[in-house]
Amino acid sequence: MGGQGLRAEITKGYVGRDGAMGGLFSSGNKVPTKAIILFEDPSANATPTNGPQSDVCARLTQLLEQGNGFVDKLSTFESAQDLRREAMQSPQDQELQSRAFDAILPNVQFTADVFQFASTLQDIAPTMVDMCRLLAQPGSSASGPDWVGTSLPLIKRLTDMLELCLRFDLVKMRCPELLNTFAYYRRNLNKFPDRSIVSEQLTTQISMFMATANPMITGLCQAIGTAEDIKKILGNLANICCSMVMGSHCEIREDTTQYALRVMTVSIVLYDHLVPTGVFRKASIVEMKKCIVQVRDKSDQAADLLNTLRFSTKNYKTCPAKLAQLIEDACAQTQQQATPVGESKS
Repeated sequence: MGGQGLRAEITKGYVGRDGAMGGLFSSGNKVPTKAIILFEDPSANATPTNGPQSDVCARLTQLLEQGNGFVDKLSTFESAQDLRREAMQSPQDQELQSRAFDAILPNVQFTADVFQFASTLQDIAPTMVDMCRLLAQPGSSASGPDWVGTSLPLIKRLTDMLELCLRFDLVKMRCPELLNTFAYYRRNLNKFPDRSIVSEQLTTQISMFMATANPMITGLCQAIGTAEDIKKILGNLANICCSMVMGSHCEIREDTTQYALRVMTVSIVLYDHLVPTGVFRKASIVEMKKCIVQVRDKSDQAADLLNTLRFSTKNYKTCPAKLAQLIEDACAQTQQQATPVGESKS
């Protein structure tokens, strides 16, 4: 792929007067489309020249770098579990209690930093979503043909944000020691008040946040839940990623394929939580069967992504029988193929 930062080759009737990407964020119909988001284009990671876009993208770029660092650190989490267990078995040994408490403080600080990061990301997420939507509206200074060349960095930051949240949650699910360590800190904080690095009140908030199976996605869902046109944005984004992976109209690298599959998956999960009828019913604009097949056949984390669709969506229990069977069969085929998560992407 090459050329413009964002190319939209869309079937007749899909492009409105507001231009190609106006169709992307305004269509309420199902769109297995020929739209292409050029994730591989160098301009995707550039900083826009538009003032408001530039400020938001620059801030989100910093957050994404920080978030990737958190994912990397969590994937190699060292919990001081042995020392903590010894202290729990010898409650009268004050020196051991003290050493164990000191040993967990770096991890407690890490957890608190993650919580603060998530809060900041949730603050900026509605602005990102709304800015993407408004850019494609008729009358916008960036609508029409110019939109496709100028706003790829904004779309790329949006998809990076979605993908990062999914990667963090997948790694966090495999790290129960994160919560165990923080719970130990809460239980023993009153013994060492002079070494407090997180207040008792804040520990309650952090514990509630981290106890969620997918805290980043849940927080993102809460943050963008009232955004206008969220159904169209998430649904069409999932379909475009699916269509690109199918590859009938474009060729993308392997790392971009994996990236697009993750973006597609988290878009589906968010759609299911935010649209009352959910993502699995006929009223959904997401091409679920095609999405599932692409995950099953092309993802190097197929088991993780399929389980995310099963356990992180809100309406899976009411999924139509044939679609549920497709997902269950796909899970059975891929359950032995799960691979480590948390690597850095496109």
